[in-house]
Amino acid sequence: MHTLIIGLDGLNWPLLEPLLAAGLLPTLARLRREGVPAPLLSVLPTQSASAWASFMTGQQPAVHGVFDFLARQPDGRYRHAKPAPGSTLWAWLNRGGLAVGAINFPVTYPPDPVQPFQVSGMLSLEQPPFTHPPALAAEIRQAVPDYRLDLEWQLYAGRPDALLAELTQMTQARVRLVERLTARHALDVLAVAYISPDRLLHALWWMLDPTHPAADARLAAQLQPAWEAYWRTLDQAVARTIALAGADTTVFILSDHGFQAAVWQFRVNEWLAQHGWYRSQAGRGRLTGLLRRLDTPLVQHWRRRLVKDVSRFAGFMTPGGATDWAHTLAFCPWNTQQGIRLNLAGRDPHGIVTPGPAAERLLTEIEQALAAARFDGQPLVGGVVRLAEQMAGQTSLAQPDLLPDLLFWLNPPFAGNLQTPGLFTRTGWASGDHALTGMLLAWGAGIAAQARAARPLSPTPRLIDVAPTVLHSLGLAVPETMQGRALTELLQSTAPVRRQAPAPAAESAGQAALNDAETADLQERLRGLGYL
Repeated sequence: MHTLIIGLDGLNWPLLEPLLAAGLLPTLARLRREGVPAPLLSVLPTQSASAWASFMTGQQPAVHGVFDFLARQPDGRYRHAKPAPGSTLWAWLNRGGLAVGAINFPVTYPPDPVQPFQVSGMLSLEQPPFTHPPALAAEIRQAVPDYRLDLEWQLYAGRPDALLAELTQMTQARVRLVERLTARHALDVLAVAYISPDRLLHALWWMLDPTHPAADARLAAQLQPAWEAYWRTLDQAVARTIALAGADTTVFILSDHGFQAAVWQFRVNEWLAQHGWYRSQAGRGRLTGLLRRLDTPLVQHWRRRLVKDVSRFAGFMTPGGATDWAHTLAFCPWNTQQGIRLNLAGRDPHGIVTPGPAAERLLTEIEQALAAARFDGQPLVGGVVRLAEQMAGQTSLAQPDLLPDLLFWLNPPFAGNLQTPGLFTRTGWASGDHALTGMLLAWGAGIAAQARAARPLSPTPRLIDVAPTVLHSLGLAVPETMQGRALTELLQSTAPVRRQAPAPAAESAGQAALNDAETADLQERLRGLGYL
């Protein structure tokens, strides 16, 4: 095998420091000593859909167009969001004649025809199969029956011991799948995403931060053995994956974003309502709001059943289901977008804002209000990006219009759903959220010794730089559509970076729209992951 890519969702070097110091991550500690570690700048919005799509395409979200896990179609229905067929790193590697296996990366469902295989990640459905080739899905279910694509950490509120146990098991099962697939396929490039760190840190960030309001010393002592067992398991997964790749392999370990403490959430739609830009429909969504506050397994079962049965009538789980669209100028659909969207006529189903000067004035007013917003005397945002200025004439039904660099966990629902009213509320079970800076580690064959001495790397590597670096390290040209640069300072090779023209458009048929039940189910899963 030439190259191994390991994704460790949500990790960065600062949060790993105490774990490294405690000896829980001996493999990562050794790789950091022998290789080249660096911070890795993610993208805005800093969530897994946009970020992993940016890694796979070498493009900013404004170019690849993935701003969320679900993409709305012109007819109002939804489909899985994913990068355009043929635009990913896997496709370019296949074009270069290399055999690629990709396992568990988000926004890869339905799977593309990656050769020899791809196993899609979170939010995959059973039909169509979550693998390419399709028959591989049944093989996985039989050979690794406890393999799971993801875990909805929000459903474990009050049960951190169970969360730790199941995340540990999920990681171990993923390693067994890697063992099976690498034994059956001769690969040039293997890419595996371990998403469990993200799920753990959303819920139990406070285990790393005794000053966090959620910190509980007695509970921490009880959880410590399981906490340590999880991190040792993750480190062993990295070690085993590298061993399976074999000697003389170039290894890139990266995350899609980092993590930081989450204490407060900003109620965006409440804030918009106070300025007269948003209006809710009183009483809508109250039943599901109540159910969300109850978290027993029985309620979880009936909540899913209820959502599937009645969402098409009540609008409980649709974006802005409690929104009075006739009087709403701007809104935040859900916190995956981390942005504000105008209710634009001709674009949005119930749009009332006229495109042109009126829309521009409204955007300016919202920008100015965000700049003036304060929390505890401090600015709420560090800046605001207008996506239209980065889209270069492109348009996406998923994109927000304004992307604030918010300092607080976004929580879009309006207060009418039985949640505590007010602009700022505690995050509850969640004690951690995404940070802009993730991690990169280059190690193994072809990594330059001088790069180890030249720390820190300058300029700071970006998530969109990884795909061009992988291609260049394998002697392949970097497509002109990739905005990232090849990190030549990491590599022994002094060969110049070659560029190549874009690939032909769409190489596979468009995916079918989700039906109402599928949309509701996926939205409920996103809620279990803390995204809604």
